[in-house]
Amino acid sequence: MMSPNKIKQEEKEVLELKEEKTITLPNQENYFIATQDGTYHFTIKEKQTIYLWSDNYSLDLTFQIKEKGDLTLYFSCLSCGNKEEKIQIFHETSKTTSNIFCHGLSLEQKLTFTLHGTVPKNKKGCLCNQNSIIHHVKQGTGEIKPNLYIDEYDVIANHSAFVGPLKKEDIFYLNTKGISTELATHLLLKSFLIGNSKDQNYNKRIEQRLENLKNRR
Repeated sequence: MMSPNKIKQEEKEVLELKEEKTITLPNQENYFIATQDGTYHFTIKEKQTIYLWSDNYSLDLTFQIKEKGDLTLYFSCLSCGNKEEKIQIFHETSKTTSNIFCHGLSLEQKLTFTLHGTVPKNKKGCLCNQNSIIHHVKQGTGEIKPNLYIDEYDVIANHSAFVGPLKKEDIFYLNTKGISTELATHLLLKSFLIGNSKDQNYNKRIEQRLENLKNRR
């Protein structure tokens, strides 16, 4: 088992995904930043929350939910080309939980989310949820492929998916508060990608990327 490399910055909680590997989760709440395309495997045996940011990389993520596994994943990404983010969830024990939240921003070409949630027969009492949103700007497009493979009746499994631009009414509301459309768009995208993350190092990476994009426009 290999542990991901720590980024040498002020905040030590953010870990860097830079090689294809099996990831050891050091904490109950974990923050990751992907720095290249890759395939990563996680084993969840207890209550775990993962925040994962991918800046224009294609990832293939597999999560095996075992024993008392309870996974909440907040995955955010920015795409400037044809990128696919693949997330596979396998419930290998009864009464395990997965709540997957995927937020993507597509700037150019096509961003695809492919999600697989699997609950085999006789794995009772599982909860398997997927919630995915892709916002697109400029020439970007998006596609979400939510798949649930459920072979057991005693399971709660749901998915929701939305692809489209930011809501005009949200931008208009901020306009009524004296905020320009450009700044309103920036603030909404920042909130969309950061979500409820509390780690400053993780948040700053996303904020800096959005600042760079704003400065290029």
